Amino acid sequence: MPHQSSLTVAALSPFTRQLDALPPLVRASLVERTQALFARANLSTLDLIDPEARIPLHIASELLVLAESATGPGLGLRAAEGVALGDLGVFEFVSRTCNTLGEAIETACHYRRLMYDDADLKLVLESDRAKLRYRLHDSVASSITFVEFALTACVVASRRALGFDGAPREVRFTHAEPAYAAEYARIFRAPVRFRAQHNEVIFGRRALAFPLASADPAAHLIFRRYADRLLDMLPTSLPVTRAVQRLMRERFDAQQPEWSDLASALHLSERTLRRRLKDEGVQLRELIEQTRREEACRYLERSALSVSEIAYRLGFAQPPAFHRAFRRWLGVSPLQYRRDHAASPVYRYFAAEPDPEAIPAAIPAIPLGQRRT
Repeated sequence: MPHQSSLTVAALSPFTRQLDALPPLVRASLVERTQALFARANLSTLDLIDPEARIPLHIASELLVLAESATGPGLGLRAAEGVALGDLGVFEFVSRTCNTLGEAIETACHYRRLMYDDADLKLVLESDRAKLRYRLHDSVASSITFVEFALTACVVASRRALGFDGAPREVRFTHAEPAYAAEYARIFRAPVRFRAQHNEVIFGRRALAFPLASADPAAHLIFRRYADRLLDMLPTSLPVTRAVQRLMRERFDAQQPEWSDLASALHLSERTLRRRLKDEGVQLRELIEQTRREEACRYLERSALSVSEIAYRLGFAQPPAFHRAFRRWLGVSPLQYRRDHAASPVYRYFAAEPDPEAIPAAIPAIPLGQRRT
């Protein structure tokens, strides 16, 4: 059976809150039409009881079309502005309890599928700026509403987690400028471009190091373990991508494998493997980089391997190369990351492992005959 894109019921909470102010007759009509929609899809409104349950994306999209017809355009913007603490479940808490804005964004990108199945949330780094880019794979009736909500929620959540009302440098959308464009300017307080190449929020790269007022390392570890379990339970819409990642973890230990080795392990021809990854919108180089980063974090959080052992296990020729790559990924040294994120608080308290990046280079010895007296 082909994979069916879905989203969590919790993702609909901010939207349904916007319906509270509807006149009774309008609300009754909307409820009736929603029940009819669910009946046609062989679903029941009882399927909405569990916030972690999932419903088909196309049904959620049709539901939002009905909701927007009752509330007026711009529902995605208003829903994101009105997000309440806890609306988005563990996805929200695992991100807002990170130490820095950069860590929170990387975490949100990693766990994005807990909210939306077939959406990409990606951090793109440039020389002096960072771009948080969003793409919805499926073409659905309410795609603009989903995109509006995603980018607005990212900005609103960042402001709340940081504890101050910052503004991005620019926000871009691929859709045409709507009649209510003034609402975008009011919310983002930044230049907004329409008909752009990507849906993205652009901000200064230095902001990635900003500490979160909501940081809570102990709670983060608990939320992360729970989020990992939920993520493992999700069906995948990128079967070849996930299979390649699993192989890299289990057989190649996140090192760079040859195309022929991957194809042989998956019982595919190399040409078929290349084509299927291309169809899923994935480049092997980026997939290897992502898997290495995730495995590096996992080893640092949960294993007793030294940083040098982790570097060699992940295929780095020398530990300094791993240090440079890790700092490029997360903005901190591997050892600092371990001290901040180790699963055991006992380790975090007693850790005495020296950080190579914090030790000054050795001063060369001066021969006795050259010493000053």
